[in-house]
Amino acid sequence: MEHFEIETVSQSIKNAIDTSQPHYEYIASVQCRMEKVLNEYLDNKSFDDLYKEVSRYDKALARQIEDLMKQRNSIVEGMSATQKEIFEEKNSNRNYFTIMLFGRTMAGKSTTIQAFLGKNLEINGNGTPDWTKDISVYDWAGVRLVDTPGIEGFDSNNFEIASNYIEQSDMVIMVISDDHIEPLLIEKMANLLKENKPFAVILNVKAGNPRIVLKRPEKIIRDDEVNGHIQRIRDFLSREFALVQSSQSVLDIPIFPVYIEGAFRAQVALHNELCSDEEREMYCRLYKYSRFDEVIRYLTKNIINDASLIKSRSVYDSFICRLEKIIDVLVAKVYPLKRQTDLLKDKRPTIKRDLKKINNQLIENFYIIQEIFDSRISNVDAFVDKYIDDSAKGNIKDAYKRYLNWDEIKKAITRYQSETVAILNAYVVNFDEDISFDLNIVSANASKEIEYEFTVDTKRIFVDALCSDCTIEKLRD
Repeated sequence: MEHFEIETVSQSIKNAIDTSQPHYEYIASVQCRMEKVLNEYLDNKSFDDLYKEVSRYDKALARQIEDLMKQRNSIVEGMSATQKEIFEEKNSNRNYFTIMLFGRTMAGKSTTIQAFLGKNLEINGNGTPDWTKDISVYDWAGVRLVDTPGIEGFDSNNFEIASNYIEQSDMVIMVISDDHIEPLLIEKMANLLKENKPFAVILNVKAGNPRIVLKRPEKIIRDDEVNGHIQRIRDFLSREFALVQSSQSVLDIPIFPVYIEGAFRAQVALHNELCSDEEREMYCRLYKYSRFDEVIRYLTKNIINDASLIKSRSVYDSFICRLEKIIDVLVAKVYPLKRQTDLLKDKRPTIKRDLKKINNQLIENFYIIQEIFDSRISNVDAFVDKYIDDSAKGNIKDAYKRYLNWDEIKKAITRYQSETVAILNAYVVNFDEDISFDLNIVSANASKEIEYEFTVDTKRIFVDALCSDCTIEKLRD
């Protein structure tokens, strides 16, 4: 990069930092208001009413609601705290313009960093990537270059860490090796890029030994070969960016085929004062045909022309992205519960009808027992007459006991009790199986049916982003 370009880039970054300050202050005030609204939401007593209502007819579901609300509160409180922490970190990093490099291990990220810096840093890219430790930051003409671990070993924890790092960046570059273009890696990268970060791809062309390829420098990067790779990458990006509903247009994402190894070796040699004129000429040719200068021109142009817009927009995109995540959790947790509650309400008439039918059947059974009692009572006079006709032989109590046949009545009552319990148990078991199946179905379908639009008029927000005298009052107009 020429000296005047370095000065222009530095001045553009300084202007961007000054311009972005009122935007950060505005988001800080929004952050405070959002915390207040979230706390009011979490303290809402409407779910207490729902819990009491459901408890009347399904204790187990009521307990699930209670557990769900505890989970919801815990998750939302955690995400809100994370959002606040990330914003504070982003605000503390506001005085830098950060470019972050991503890619799998050995794709050429570290070599790309060294090509930017023009020096050998002896970076070791072997071993298992550790996102909690293996983050390196370098200064390049006033720009922070961040070298990250390989993304091939992502788990959910690493994904969240990587996502947080992207939120701290202003631009993102993905380095892909031409001998290892993996759709899975592009999928992971696309999922990380839900924010409107300027995004570029470096296709690392591995051309072999630099001294050998210099014999035919025009053959280092052959368009007929790299164009196929570029189209594959663009196809993968089109598919993945559509799935994550990114606002970025894939056609606008630049893909640079670069001979990274050659650019790195050339830069190191050209920064060496002991380099002879013959070697300098050779390495200048190597650097030219590495096409690394296309990346430099792209970055400097974006920084000089758009740094103010990028810095100002970044804080909004980060905030909105985090807010959408909280909304996703709330919708995913509450909407299935609402569908389950609606199902139970819809089932009420059926349950009442079934129980009324069972009740009528049970009443008929106990009428039989009542008829036995009624027949005994109505025939007491006949029992007395017979006892007298038999000359009142024997104890009248014993005779009356035999007349009542109490054991038979007890057996009948016990039998009908058992039948009643069996009928009710059978109904409850069948109902529990059916309702559990139905509740699971509506819960699963509810997650698929969730549709909502969360949009922000960013055109109005950023209309003055490039003006150095941008103020909070303009943002609120």
